[in-house]
Amino acid sequence: MKKKFDAVDFQRKTREELSEKYNADREAFLKDLKKKYGFLKKGKTVHISNNRAQTAGNAAQPTKV
Repeated sequence: MKKKFDAVDFQRKTREELSEKYNADREAFLKDLKKKYGFLKKGKTVHISNNRAQTAGNAAQPTKV
């Protein structure tokens, strides 16, 4: 079966183009990224296994009436 799209080739070409733009004018490149995508801060990660354990522990306790 022949490939319709070569992802590795696409990634290499894209990285090369982006690195040329970055090396030509770093400040403009970074400003453009910030304008397009804004402030991208990695959010706090909540672990599902810990969350389930807390939920199960709370559900097992009797409620006061």
